[in-house]
Amino acid sequence: MRFGDWEEAADIALDLLDVVLGRRNSNGYDPSIQVVSSYLATIIIPYTTIEDLANQMNLYIDEKPQLEQVLQNLREKCDDFVIRVLETRQERREMFVR
Repeated sequence: MRFGDWEEAADIALDLLDVVLGRRNSNGYDPSIQVVSSYLATIIIPYTTIEDLANQMNLYIDEKPQLEQVLQNLREKCDDFVIRVLETRQERREMFVR
């Protein structure tokens, strides 16, 4: 992949986010990449890199308007991921408080 292959990079990031959100099978990914769950260890994904990708795509949106929908999808899935991580954190707290 080369710098500027925004759609390809976003597709990989979207697939990865779908895997950790449980919306897609994890076949083809490193076995350490699992669904975010209250019962499993914290999932580590290259979130900062995905955010950097979104920021770079935003810079080129004027040159490539077709990136707008891809960027919106990427941001929505990032938001979904953050929400799920926060939910599992709360679920873990509740499990140990009982």
